[in-house]
Amino acid sequence: MIQRKRDMWYSSSECTIDELISYIVNKGEMRDVQIDAIKTYLYLKIACENKPLWELFSRGYFNNLNVDDLEVKASVREKLQNNPAALALYEYSTLKNEKDEQVSEKLEKAIINEIDNIDF
Repeated sequence: MIQRKRDMWYSSSECTIDELISYIVNKGEMRDVQIDAIKTYLYLKIACENKPLWELFSRGYFNNLNVDDLEVKASVREKLQNNPAALALYEYSTLKNEKDEQVSEKLEKAIINEIDNIDF
């Protein structure tokens, strides 16, 4: 989730580090994973204003899902639309890992079935 938002920022006109990253790449002295880590670090420091991750997630800063596209009950849809932290947790649960496996089907089902009983 963070990487998607970072990449969106990096390709936007708001990004202030593209020349720095180009310089690092052109020097050829760092591996791709190191450059990727620097991009993420600078994104969190600059674009996210160095706020704690818990705050960014709870405010839905990294959310990418369109709630209207989800096949869920209207009551669940309304909760997800009105609670960015719930949507962030739901989106996280539906992500795929490197083996193309869902991160947590149990968590997704718990959110859908018990959203009124979860304190976000």
